[in-house]
Amino acid sequence: MRPLAATASHHGRHARLAADLLRAACAPVVLPFKLTLCLTWRCNHRCGICAIWQRRKGREMSVTELDRLFASARSVSWLDLTGGEIILRNDLAAIATSLRRHLDRLALQLGRAH
Repeated sequence: MRPLAATASHHGRHARLAADLLRAACAPVVLPFKLTLCLTWRCNHRCGICAIWQRRKGREMSVTELDRLFASARSVSWLDLTGGEIILRNDLAAIATSLRRHLDRLALQLGRAH
């Protein structure tokens, strides 16, 4: 069995989710609500399906630039972090901290297709 505090926390999360879903279904859509952001073009894989590793590498946005972007995008509730291999960024923890600070209601999924 779960301890009482954990159960209350679990139910609280479900209540917040239900409130968010109700608000989303009834409220007008505030734009932008979705953002696809390429954090890096670097990749240490050589996948045949993607070939992003063959692209010329451009300048990556700094944490400060990303922080300003996230602060100005409060309506975003769906974020795709993409690119090459985003875990190659040494500042990924700082980026995650910025995301959490500015987009605290964000549902974020990271994953690879291969």
